[in-house]
Amino acid sequence: ACTFCDFSAPICKVPVADGGGDPHYKMYFDQLVTVQALCDLNLMSSDVYGGVEVHSRHSLPLLKKEEEKGYSIISNLALRIGGDTGAVWELIADGPKLFLDGIEFDSFKDDEGTTSQNFSTTSPNHGNAMNHYAIQKRVKGQRRNIIEYIFTFADHSKVVFRGNRHFKMTFIAVHGFSRQSVEGFLGRTDKRGFFDREGNNMTSNTYLRRTKNSKFSIEKFAQEWQVGIDEPNLFMNKSEYPIAPQQCSFLAKGSIEGLVDSDHVDTGNHSNMMDVSRRRLSEMDEAAVVMAMEACGHLSDDNPKKKFCIDDVIATNEAEVALDSFYEE
Repeated sequence: ACTFCDFSAPICKVPVADGGGDPHYKMYFDQLVTVQALCDLNLMSSDVYGGVEVHSRHSLPLLKKEEEKGYSIISNLALRIGGDTGAVWELIADGPKLFLDGIEFDSFKDDEGTTSQNFSTTSPNHGNAMNHYAIQKRVKGQRRNIIEYIFTFADHSKVVFRGNRHFKMTFIAVHGFSRQSVEGFLGRTDKRGFFDREGNNMTSNTYLRRTKNSKFSIEKFAQEWQVGIDEPNLFMNKSEYPIAPQQCSFLAKGSIEGLVDSDHVDTGNHSNMMDVSRRRLSEMDEAAVVMAMEACGHLSDDNPKKKFCIDDVIATNEAEVALDSFYEE
């Protein structure tokens, strides 16, 4: 089944959503957003393979001085396959390190190439069905600092976790899953829009009137998809940041890029790379901007993620951030 594509076209587009940086996301319906929430988010959940869930943990950056923590990162990613009794994989930025059910896992023999292994898990709630998937590990980047784990399922849907040994930040990509219902912060594969947990479009006039909100914002959407008290905590360690029922806290106002219907939508700051108040830049502003422009120079000016790249290099003061494939279209 194809989703979000022109069915008259010879090749159907596979739905893709991804995220990374300070944190930015491209949703399933190609909407770009920035959300500086400090909490755990339910990025995606589906009933396929007995249940597939992806959560992200937003945190302040690791290994930074307190005065340099003017941005946030995705510090942890978790993937559960097979429902309540399934396998839970977690990637933490510090390393990066991969864990399986709370135990550090990396039996891949080659740390400098590409290796893979096959796995399976049963789903008691789905007739003890056996779910097969493969994990491929790749070491990437000009400096070989990018560690990537690709989880591939039988229908070729994928969940991709990436971390960087140098600057301690994780990135996420989800490909496919269009044959089953999908919901979460990354959106749905069957409809375009910002939907709540009951399937209501949160930007519609009807929804805003019913909830007595004057405008929709990315902060309200993130709050909707914060991991709730009735959802499993897939991460090994309790977060030092808000967990339900305590609501997410926000470092700064986020943004929704390129949304046409802005009358009922607070589109935010649009990730302005020169916003000094948001970035707390030092007297080296000009040098930081020059470095960021050079680091992201390989990206086309038509690439909407280029300003995310520039913004993140300035925020982190790490030119190597620009090498991650998240910023490519």
